[in-house]
Amino acid sequence: MTVILRNLALPLDRDEGDLAGVVAQALAVNPDDLTIRTIVRKSLDARRRRQPRFLYTLALDLGPDTRLFLWTLGWDTHALVSHPLAIFDANIFYPEPRTLAYSEHQIGSALFAAPVILASGNLVLGLNLVLLFSCAASGGFTISASGCPTGLMRTT
Repeated sequence: MTVILRNLALPLDRDEGDLAGVVAQALAVNPDDLTIRTIVRKSLDARRRRQPRFLYTLALDLGPDTRLFLWTLGWDTHALVSHPLAIFDANIFYPEPRTLAYSEHQIGSALFAAPVILASGNLVLGLNLVLLFSCAASGGFTISASGCPTGLMRTT
């Protein structure tokens, strides 16, 4: 899957070889996990009173883990709607049976993301929703498990 990243600024004195590091810093990921497929657009930005710079639009390849997670969410949503009792008979290693069990099945995440994926047809939106909900739910359950109604720990 390809992701488009727009308006990435690079000063004039930097080389295009530095793009991977700039992208990794902007996305807070390891530069080795990124593959820049192509530079879609490169333009010179000389607006306002700041230093001139190049603005890039890049096409990035997602890593294999993200692609697997997106595929799993898509398969789970498809199987839950069309044939829920055969959800583990995924099409990834057809005709081998129960291949969804070869990796994380993520059925719980798919139950949460399925309405969004079915309504929008956008797997990335469903993935983002699952990730945001996971962080919020983790924090909420941590606060409730701490036994303090305000969520603040007292050290006395």
